[in-house]
Order: sequence, then C-alpha cells, then structure tokens
Amino acid sequence: MPARILTPAQIERMAQMRERGLTIGQLSQRFAAEGVKISPKALYWQCLRVGAFPPGAQVDRRAHFGRGRPFTAHEDATLLEMREAGAGIVEIARAVNRPHNSVIGRLMTLARHEELAA
Repeated sequence: MPARILTPAQIERMAQMRERGLTIGQLSQRFAAEGVKISPKALYWQCLRVGAFPPGAQVDRRAHFGRGRPFTAHEDATLLEMREAGAGIVEIARAVNRPHNSVIGRLMTLARHEELAA
C-alpha cells in the first residue's frame, strides 16, 4: 500500500485553512514550503473528500463529490445508523449498494459536516 501523502493532522490543518478562505494554490504553496510534495489536484480532492469548503462557497454540501451518483438523505441516514450500530464498511457498502471507498469518503464528509454544524 502506498504511503499517505498527508497525515491526518495535515489533512485537518488543510481543511481548517481551506475553511478560512485559502485557495488551493495557496494551500499547495504552504505545503511545498514545508517540504510536502502534493499536487493542487490532490489537495482539491482532499478538500472535497473531507467536506472543506471556503467561506461562502456555493456548493451542495450534501452531495457526493466525484464520479458517482449523489448520496441521498436516506442513504446518509443508513450509513450513520449502521456505523453507529458497529457495522463494518463492507457491510454498509453492500446495504447501500455502493463501493466501500465511496462509503468511507461519505462517512468522513458527514463527520466533517457534523463537526462544522456544532
């Protein structure tokens, strides 16, 4: 398995900076200054994955970003209920008929949205 480009702490910091209004280019420059080589496209994807948007962004925060179809409110509720009940990612993915990596990404996005709402 390839090594992570960003650590969880760096991803959290990236999300905070993005939510303060830094552009993808500015994020890229900051990480490059720290010696972290990550492309702007990879940073953009990480921001989408964790649900980090700049202030005033006109996006549907409930939507699934990527190539797949949007997650519905019912699917979101199912994901959260099953995860709370202790179900594994593969079991949840089968229940909602989604790839397991989509479920992981969506759960991360929902967690970030919940954190922002608090």
